[in-house]
Amino acid sequence: MEYKTVLYKKQDGIIVISLNRPEKLNAIDGQLSRDFLAALMEAEADTEAKVVIIRGEGRAFCAGFDLSQSGSPERQVPLEYQRDTGQNITRAMMRMPKIVIAAVHGYAIGAGLEWTMGADLRVVAEGTQFGATETNVGQTVTNAGTKLLTHHIGLSKAKELYFTNEFMDAEEAHRLGYVNKLVPPDKLESASMEMAKRIDQNSGLSLMLTKQAVNRALSMSIEETLQMETRDSQLNALSPSQQEYGRAAMQRLQDKKR
Repeated sequence: MEYKTVLYKKQDGIIVISLNRPEKLNAIDGQLSRDFLAALMEAEADTEAKVVIIRGEGRAFCAGFDLSQSGSPERQVPLEYQRDTGQNITRAMMRMPKIVIAAVHGYAIGAGLEWTMGADLRVVAEGTQFGATETNVGQTVTNAGTKLLTHHIGLSKAKELYFTNEFMDAEEAHRLGYVNKLVPPDKLESASMEMAKRIDQNSGLSLMLTKQAVNRALSMSIEETLQMETRDSQLNALSPSQQEYGRAAMQRLQDKKR
């Protein structure tokens, strides 16, 4: 499927979805939000891919809502976005049975920051700026940002970003554990693809069950988590494809020892 504001490709088995409004720093209008959601749904339907990379064309990952369109019919995008499309983007990324890597550079502001929260992992270029600027433009936080950002960087720091609208640079985000890998800008594409290929070597079923378990554990007690892990382990062990994967993995280990 082709999109007006998103590029979609499959490279070496890895799905790459690129936001493609570079002249606007990939700022979000109605078309971009709908295209991005549709691309995520297309990726989810791919039965072979295990990893998805999301990225931005041009000088930024995403600069948030396109406020320059306030006088056009697209001025309703924040309301539409909050009501359905934007929330479904977060749901799609977090529920997708694939690992989502955000390759981030330039700016990730507002909903753009929230899209990086929905990803499982973040590979970020040095000098990138993260901003939670909703209150500065009279909006509120969407995409479960209040839950996810607080979980990632702590309550106090999340409130600071939301209340002051000050940016958090990539280096600080890395120190806080939000950024998984910090790389020079010219290494962003190769580093994110390298991480994706490393993950792609693993069992798709194991990846899916582990992602679901980690995400669900955010709101579970220890006892509920233990019960969930037991169910997932049994489901994983009984899968014929997983049994074959396990035998192949053991053979690879034995071959290395020789």
